[in-house]
Parts: sequence; structure tokens; C-alpha cells
Amino acid sequence: MASPVSAAEIIVGKSLAAVVPAAVVSLAAFILFCGLVDAASWRLLQEPLLPNGMWLFGVLVVAPLFAFFGNGVAVLVSARVADSRLAQQLSGLVTLPLIGLVGLQLANLIKAGTRYYAIEGAVVLLLDILLVIAGIRLFDRDRLISRWV
Repeated sequence: MASPVSAAEIIVGKSLAAVVPAAVVSLAAFILFCGLVDAASWRLLQEPLLPNGMWLFGVLVVAPLFAFFGNGVAVLVSARVADSRLAQQLSGLVTLPLIGLVGLQLANLIKAGTRYYAIEGAVVLLLDILLVIAGIRLFDRDRLISRWV
């Protein structure tokens, strides 16, 4: 906190430090998943089933954007509340709209396709940018330092 870095560097660095390892683990799990699906379906299809373009877009673009969004909300909340448990609980509420989207897809009320994922990715990218801007504006280095003293 007392280092000569900007608020933007602190916010983005803190977010990336949490998101990048999670994205790497997710990518590794996706590669394993594709290998297992292809091994199971090879006898019937005689060609790999996964990954296809939509899965790649989801795993390589949309998932990291959502991870950055969730982390951005957590950073923003933790900068404003005094109790870490409260920050963690409030940040968990971010998952509710995502669960709602999955439920709507399962109920066949949303037709997930290329256009849907492109719009979803663009909206989450915009929200990520807005969260970084809000985090930088609300970042109060002096208040955080005085809380530790």
C-alpha cells in the first residue's frame, strides 16, 4: 500500500493475481474433459467431438471474463466493507445471475448459440471495464493503511 504504484496497478494486479491461476486450472480441466469426451465418443464418431468453436470461445474468452468480473466485484466490495467475512458473503451474490442464466438455458427459455455468447462476452467485458474504473475511483489507500495500523 505504501509502494509507489498507482491505484489502477494495484486493482488490476490484485485481480490478475487471482484470475490467472484460476484460468490456467480451468483450461487444464477443459483439456482433460475434451480428451475424455473424445475418447468416449471416438468409437461412434471416428472424429473428435470437442473442442468446437463455441466451447473454445466459452473457455478461452467468456470464462476468464466472468472470472475477472467476479474477482472485480470481490475487490470492490472488500475495499468498501470493514469485515472480510461480509465482503466474502456479498461477493458470493455475484453467482446468482449466472445460476439464473444456466437455469434459463436448462428450461429452454434461452437459446444459447453464437450470437448469445458473443453478446454475453461483450456485456461482461463492458462490466469488467466499469468495475476496474469504479475500483480505481473508490480505492482509498489512506483509509486502508489506517485500518491496518
